[in-house]
Parts: sequence; C-alpha cells; structure tokens
Amino acid sequence: MLFLAIAVVVLIFFLLRTAIVVVPNDQVYVTERMGQYCQTLHPGFHVIMPLLDKIRFKHPMMEQTGELSDVFETRDGQRASVTAAYRYRILDPQRASYGSVDYLSFLRELVRASQKRYVAGQTWDALRQDRRSLEAEVQRSVDEALEPIGVKLLGYEAKDL
Repeated sequence: MLFLAIAVVVLIFFLLRTAIVVVPNDQVYVTERMGQYCQTLHPGFHVIMPLLDKIRFKHPMMEQTGELSDVFETRDGQRASVTAAYRYRILDPQRASYGSVDYLSFLRELVRASQKRYVAGQTWDALRQDRRSLEAEVQRSVDEALEPIGVKLLGYEAKDL
C-alpha cells in the first residue's frame, strides 16, 4: 500500500512539473499538441496538457542584431567587400516557427542575396559614393520578403565598403 501511495505521489509530481510552464519576459513559446500548432505562450505562468503538449519553439521577442561580411563583384568587375549590420524582430512567432525551416538563416541569405543583387548592378565608384541607396534597397527587398515569415527587418547599415 505504501508503494502505491509513493508511486501516485511521484506520478502527480511528474505531471505537475511537465504541466506548469513559466515563460520569461521578452520570450514567447510556441506549443504543439500531438505534432500540430496548439498555442503561443506569452510571458507569464501557463498550464499545458502534460504528455500531449510540447514546447517546440522558444523565440526572443526583443530586438536582435546580426552581422554579415561578404565579397561581391561590381558591374565593372571590381571586387567590393561589404560588411553590414542588421536589426530584426519577430512579429508573429507562429509564422516565424512554421514559415521557414530556420528564419535566422533565411534572413541571412535574404540580406546576402539583396546585397549581391544591388552591388552587381552598380559600378565601383557609384557604390562608394552612394551607400544610402544600398541600405534602402536591401531594407526594402528583405522586409518585403520577410513579411510572410512574421519577421521584420528594423534596420540595415552598411558599415564598411
């Protein structure tokens, strides 16, 4: 009888431990129930269904930064090294979780492709004189492509050309 009581207490403790979720500030958790999207948990105390619900994604909701450095070829055959910094934020955690396999690598590749497309269409002199148009074009094209993913590019700055 004592063994049964201990087993019940351990089982209840295990179920309560897996059912209670505390989401920290500036984070959002995306849960799935049996492999499908269930809900988005915002900061605070939450109770989920043990054994059925699982936390699949943990997204920071604060502004994040990234840097990228690459070498591209201009229209006149010169090699241009571009070092850039960008800021982004997740607007919709559900779309960020399921919109692409990895939204961070998707964002990085979008920035890289936009930089390459712009640099390839410019001459070396025009590129060095007009850095603002590079920043505006990359910002516009990346932000447009990221909209279905639920991520927003807040800023892009070409640090070094």
